[in-house]
Amino acid sequence: MLDLTTKRSYTTTDGRTWDFYGDDTDASLFYVVPLPVLARDGDGRPVFRLVEYSTTGPQAAAGYCYLATDLTVPPDDMAQIVAYIRQLYPGITPVTNTLEFRSGGVATIRYVLDDGFARELNTTPSGFGSNRATFVIPLSPKALALFKAVFGGTTANGAISIVYQVSVDSRLPAVEVTVKFDSATAYEYQVRKTIQT
Repeated sequence: MLDLTTKRSYTTTDGRTWDFYGDDTDASLFYVVPLPVLARDGDGRPVFRLVEYSTTGPQAAAGYCYLATDLTVPPDDMAQIVAYIRQLYPGITPVTNTLEFRSGGVATIRYVLDDGFARELNTTPSGFGSNRATFVIPLSPKALALFKAVFGGTTANGAISIVYQVSVDSRLPAVEVTVKFDSATAYEYQVRKTIQT
């Protein structure tokens, strides 16, 4: 089981910082916390669709975005993390394991437009595999322009973020507790209470 006291971080050559933990019983077992990325289909293409309506009037240039995300660690980054763990713990052959998330997680996509307007949509990620989350996001004209800019690789006036909130079982080390009880205080209180009555 994941040991919270063993948390370490490592920044890979692509600039991403990854947190990882050790196991409480197996010194060679490590859990790398995955990050959300665009999901890919069987042909390696992103599971992503941006639809723009060709209408006139108040909804002109409006549309929607369909996208799916997975929680994962790219193989290149995982190789760098494992190499770093080998440096930290010489003599250990590290084995990385997938975090077992408990049910009840939430994935949220949030976008903020240049005028400060913010919107959030939540969905429940799948409880298996890469914990895929699927979003269908209705877009106003301004939001559509933001999505086109962000996913088109141009400068955007606003921001889009995707966050997973999940829980995983862990075990904290045993602690020793010493409890003291001063009976004189309780007796004095009782005596005062009795006299006042």
